[in-house]
Amino acid sequence: MNYEGHLIVGPGSLCAFLLAADIAGFAPVPAPVTLAAGLGMAALGSIAVDIDHLGAFISSAAPIRLFKVGIRLLVFISIPAIITIASSRRVNLMEPKQLFQAELFRLLAVVTIGAAGLFALSRLVQVFFIHRGPIHSPAFFVGVTMVVTFLLALFVPKWWWMGLTFGWGWFTHLAADGLTPRGVPLFWPLTSEKYNLLPGCLLAPVRILTVSLSALSIILLVMRYLGVF
Repeated sequence: MNYEGHLIVGPGSLCAFLLAADIAGFAPVPAPVTLAAGLGMAALGSIAVDIDHLGAFISSAAPIRLFKVGIRLLVFISIPAIITIASSRRVNLMEPKQLFQAELFRLLAVVTIGAAGLFALSRLVQVFFIHRGPIHSPAFFVGVTMVVTFLLALFVPKWWWMGLTFGWGWFTHLAADGLTPRGVPLFWPLTSEKYNLLPGCLLAPVRILTVSLSALSIILLVMRYLGVF
């Protein structure tokens, strides 16, 4: 399955659970920030699995685009400070210290450095792991979810639960790939053999149905949130 499909299934399946919980009266739809954070982490988890693939969106297109955009925006917002320095402060538009202390500059710097780091990490991962190898196994999913949740609990305790939604996205990626002919290594590290979740004749219909229902769940949750029903 391509990354667009994973980006629909990860957040979409989570939307289905949230919608069902709200309709059943177990829990209301989360507040906007919480909802966006949870769905965002589920989306990230759903494409992060393919970091072991050279041509994957998460390994190439995403970090390269983010890096280019980050650099351009950093240069753009730095223009006043650059003019100040170039004119020997005869034209004092912004002191460099002000620029470095600006939240937007710091955020863009983090995004840009993070994009470069993601690109480098993907290349390192691909040295040790083949595509649809250990990273696509349930065992790896459990380990990654625990590590991400622990790190979030350590550094941003309020948002520790986002590690679980990240893990959910990771899990849906494995399930979706299990609905493709190539399958996934369900029992790694015991064996690297790949398995499908269903008989071959059902793979394509169930895969299409899964993506369709996930997309529908996103639409219905938005409608529910807006009070349409």
